[in-house]
Amino acid sequence: MTRLVGIHEVVQNPEATKTSAFALSNLLGDNGTPCSAAWSVGVTIRPVVLFGLLILSTACVTKDMDVARKAVEEFHSSYNASQFGAIYSSMDEEFRKNGTEILVTTHFNGIRLVTGRVVEAKETRIFAEYGIGGKRVTTEYRVVYESGVTSEAFVWRVDGKQAKLSQWGVDLEQIRQQLGVGSQ
Repeated sequence: MTRLVGIHEVVQNPEATKTSAFALSNLLGDNGTPCSAAWSVGVTIRPVVLFGLLILSTACVTKDMDVARKAVEEFHSSYNASQFGAIYSSMDEEFRKNGTEILVTTHFNGIRLVTGRVVEAKETRIFAEYGIGGKRVTTEYRVVYESGVTSEAFVWRVDGKQAKLSQWGVDLEQIRQQLGVGSQ
């Protein structure tokens, strides 16, 4: 009976490829089972490597989300202190194209007059996106302001331990309805 040659033997002994049964060795091992040493190692290593990459990527996503959460806390702290220059400094270049620091500060001051201070903010949704433009984390909150409850959304461009504000939105219509004030 012709003995089948396993892949591990081919690596150690290239002459083994000259046997007539070599072609079958990729499908059947020495005892006729459907595996060779290389195949079984590959099958074992692939899930481990994929699992390791999954854990590593999950850790990176978690870190990016934590950076964004911290940035939201800093935003609310600056917002409550009416330090809109600090908020402008935290914006990325794309967001700053919407206006000068004076214009943005005036805009935030007007919103702050309507909403009042942030009393409580509870995260309702967070997700990360990774693409050509870099890493972005979107966070959404249910926010209790002094004047009412509404929703708020942020998009952060995350780079390492730093987050730059890319977009911010607050639903002022909900606040106006709670105050009994019409839309403007």
